[in-house]
Amino acid sequence: MPGDLGPQYARLFQHVAWLHANWATFRYLFVSGEDRVGLLNDTASFFFKLVSHALRREIILGICRLTDPATSGRQSNQENLSLEQVVLEARKASDSKLADRLTAILERLRELVIPMRKLRHKILAHSDLPTVLGRLPEPLQGVRPIDIQQALKAVATFMDAVQGYYCNSGPNVTWEPVAGGGADHLVIALEKARQAWTDEEAQARRQAGIEPGDDRET
Repeated sequence: MPGDLGPQYARLFQHVAWLHANWATFRYLFVSGEDRVGLLNDTASFFFKLVSHALRREIILGICRLTDPATSGRQSNQENLSLEQVVLEARKASDSKLADRLTAILERLRELVIPMRKLRHKILAHSDLPTVLGRLPEPLQGVRPIDIQQALKAVATFMDAVQGYYCNSGPNVTWEPVAGGGADHLVIALEKARQAWTDEEAQARRQAGIEPGDDRET
């Protein structure tokens, strides 16, 4: 990749891969049906509420950082590692065809993340007083899992287009994490723990002479 684009893309690749890992974890734990959520509530409800909020916040902030302008600040003198920076590097290298394609993808992505960026500016990165006190004429639009999924799909399309152009290959990156020791291992451990608690409670009731289904006071 020409100029500074190689190092920039490598850093962005790490960021995007980490974003997908966070999203896969969030989706597996909190967007996989009532049974999964019930397991989390039965075992450590408050802890997993904190995890849910932290992951969601990190995902939204991460997507917003990717869609930041190439420069910001009052005098536009702060350079940002964002997708727009890649577009500028492609144009600098006279790869206009790629730059035009990336611009179209980025414009679509920015449309998708408008609610996320408003949430970032008003709540996640700042504490806008009217927003916090509920004084806005219109409440902020919520961010749904499908919104995050569509945004990350657009991000992956952008990254794949860069790699495909310079490496002469089609999309060959699996953005979903493949490493072991993920949320699935945690869920298995929690299921075993809940079953152990259930068995212990049943044994204690039997030892106390309480029949199954008999909740009368002794």
